[in-house]
Formats: sequence, C-alpha cells, structure tokens
Amino acid sequence: MSTANFKYKYRVGGITIASDIHYPELILDNSLEGAEVVLAFGDVPETLNNNRADFPIVEANEENYLLKIPRAGRYLVNRGNRITIQPENGAALEDVRKQSLTAVLAMLGYQRNYIMMHGGVVMIDGRGVLITGISAMGKSALLAALSQKGCPVISDDISYIKVINKKVIAFPSFPRIMLWKDSLRKLKLDAEERQKLRADMEKYFYPVNDSVFHEPVMVNTVCALASSIGCGLFKTLSGLEKTTHLRDNLFHPWMLGPMGKSGYYASQVLNMASLVDVVLLGNDQTKSIEELAELFIEKMRHA
Repeated sequence: MSTANFKYKYRVGGITIASDIHYPELILDNSLEGAEVVLAFGDVPETLNNNRADFPIVEANEENYLLKIPRAGRYLVNRGNRITIQPENGAALEDVRKQSLTAVLAMLGYQRNYIMMHGGVVMIDGRGVLITGISAMGKSALLAALSQKGCPVISDDISYIKVINKKVIAFPSFPRIMLWKDSLRKLKLDAEERQKLRADMEKYFYPVNDSVFHEPVMVNTVCALASSIGCGLFKTLSGLEKTTHLRDNLFHPWMLGPMGKSGYYASQVLNMASLVDVVLLGNDQTKSIEELAELFIEKMRHA
C-alpha cells in the first residue's frame, strides 16, 4: 500500500496514518516516509456481511468495524490498515471529521492489537499514571487539572497500551483533552466554538502542551475513578479485583466479542494486571477539582 502521495502524515498511539484530510488535533509528522494506515473519504457500505454486533449504529466482524452516526456519516475501519469515511448528505464536514477521533481510532487500535483503555495517561514526577473510569466520572477534568499543575498529559479518552518486555507502555495519542462546558467553567478555561466535538454538543477539544507527545512512556499505576469506595479517598486493589477493573475499563469492551478478540484481550489484561498497581479513587464531591488534583499528585508521589 503506497502512502507517499498523501498530503499529511500523522502519528497516533504509535500508529502512522496517511491522509489528505487535515486534522489539527493530531500529531503531524510529515518526516515519515511511509504509513501503516490510510484515512480517506470514500464509499462505505450501509451494512456488513457477517455482522456479529447487535447494536443500533454499530456493526462489526473479525475484519471490519462500521459506525453509522446520524447527521454525520458512516465510518469503516478495515483490517487495521484503512479508515474510510462517507459523509452524510448535508453534514458539516468539520463534524464528520471530528467524529473519527474517538471510537473509530480506538477500533483501529483494537484491530492492530493494542490494549485500548478508556482513559488518559499523565506523567507525575516522571512516572506514567493511567486514569480510567466510566463515562461522566470526571477523568478528563482531572487530567486537565493535573495539566494545569504542570503534569504532562499524553492521552485522553482513549489510551493505546502494549505490554513490551514485561513493561506496560503507553503511546501518545493527540494533544487535546475532551471537556464538557461545565468542566471548562470549573477549571476557569475558555474554549472556542471551532473546538467543539460537534456543533450541537457542548463538548470541546481543549489543547494541551504537546511537547512530550512524541515518545511512549511506561505506566506504573492505573487509577480507576469510582463513585464510592467505602473506605476513604483511595483504595489499593489486589488479585482478581485488579484484573476486573482493568477489563471493565477497556474502551467499549462489548465490541471485543463481535470482533473475535475476547480471548486475546482476556490474556492481555491478565498480563497487564500483573505489571501495574491498580488504585481506586473515590469521586469526592466535597472537594474541588483542583483540590482533588493536589491530593492525587501527593498520593502518586508516595505510591
């Protein structure tokens, strides 16, 4: 597959992508001679043969992932080396383009055998910490607060992980944090209309310093945000609890069955659990996000 004639070359989670579509959200690296993946506009089928997923807007099998977003378009991820986007008639191309920056890129990672975690990675005193948790738990807001305190953030929402030589390695994704308008207000941050994920949604791509976004980092600790843990702010997990929380915080883990990857990722998560510390962080509503970030930094420094 020749990628020499594409206008842009990007690096996402250790994956090189060639495209003629401009993505200011991604890490541009036109020094790359080739690329592993092509991302382009084109024809996308309305349905997949041998669909194994029973979801309204998603179809999948062992080779393909098809996402159908109303008022945006259809997105096909094929065999880990091609992403094709077919915009819906009348859809705003900015909205169409941005929708490929979340689940679509995560499924590309799964097809390329990355451990795709639902969360982001931050560096605290040179140590990588993966912050996970279910949607709306406050992962991105905590990452933004940590970034304000000088902790480099290398991924948000989706994190590309591999176990290499008995080390858990996180690969930088793109230098943006996705924040709801309410979180921006609490953090005293301003965002522009052009930074919206979608025109009809009050969620924004907020830029962070991308100076450290080019090298993979080792993850020592996984912190899972929880609504309540019953024994203070932090709780260290062990044994089966560690594996369960890592498995539950994969990105869209329900897609692994239709993609034929359940067994593979069960073994990958078990391996990862043996190499990292896993800590629960209770979602303490009595503390501001700034206070929580300070407590988090202190805890991680003494972990």
